[in-house]
Amino acid sequence: MQSRAQLDLADMRDFDLRRTFKLITIPFRPFQHLIEVKDQIACLHCIHRHLADEGRFILDLSTPRCLSWRAR
Repeated sequence: MQSRAQLDLADMRDFDLRRTFKLITIPFRPFQHLIEVKDQIACLHCIHRHLADEGRFILDLSTPRCLSWRAR
């Protein structure tokens, strides 16, 4: 049986897996640990290079309650 998942350990700001993927996901909000905009952009560039044509990227983010906008 062929594995359908791949787990790699690398710096999310600078990696090269030498292939593209139909699905890339960053679950559980680790993207929010990149507090510098330049690091966030570097991560997104790496993801873009690895995303296949018509591929999907799923990013899990949260908004802290103190920063949430509320309609009044």
